[in-house]
Amino acid sequence: LIALPLKSDDQVIGALNIYAAQPNAFHPEEVKLLLELASDLAYSIVALRTRAERQQAEAALAEQHRLLRTLIDAMPDRIYVKDADSRFLLANKMVAWIMGTTPEQTIGKRDFDFYSQELAAQYFADEQALLASGQALIDREEPGVDLGGNVHWISTTKVPFRDEQGKIKGFVGIGRDITVHKEMEAVLRQAQDELEARVSERTRELQRANERLAGLYRIAQTITAPLQLQVVLDAIARGTVELLGS
Repeated sequence: LIALPLKSDDQVIGALNIYAAQPNAFHPEEVKLLLELASDLAYSIVALRTRAERQQAEAALAEQHRLLRTLIDAMPDRIYVKDADSRFLLANKMVAWIMGTTPEQTIGKRDFDFYSQELAAQYFADEQALLASGQALIDREEPGVDLGGNVHWISTTKVPFRDEQGKIKGFVGIGRDITVHKEMEAVLRQAQDELEARVSERTRELQRANERLAGLYRIAQTITAPLQLQVVLDAIARGTVELLGS
């Protein structure tokens, strides 16, 4: 029996066992060849393990990507990633639907390819300012337009991402449609303004009524004072007549 270790980077990963019917059956030259064979086997085993591990890692990464893709496509929000030139690296289905295309067709394109020049220029300026400053843009309310030309209000958050050296490579964006919320705010604001207007008008009416009542009271006081004095004088006169008569 001859047992040859299988080594990789000075670490034993197995053994090559060869049996012979007779003792000392292997010549030194044969042993040398067997050692080379053992080294080649060790290398092949490590390569196979490395490839299998890489395949497992790639499969796990692909599964994570699939789950992430499923998640962002299921979100009602607009989720996207852009590079430092404001070109799409990723866009979910909602972003693509708003722009009348598919997620795959957005890759490498800018907002200028989908929106009006004015709106795209506004988006681009905001994004380039964000990339220059490195400061995230949080919950900014800005207009958006759908395929029908209808204006929507979007609450937008954009956060820059960096490479291992800390250099900004692009940003991640999330936009939430708050049109209904803005419309409710407008309705509530209008109702509040109307209520305040009615309260103000009612207050003015009460003030005018109080002023009229105060005026009437002053007139009444002016009229009743002489009348009360006359009553007192009449009573004194009647009393005097009665006394004289008695």
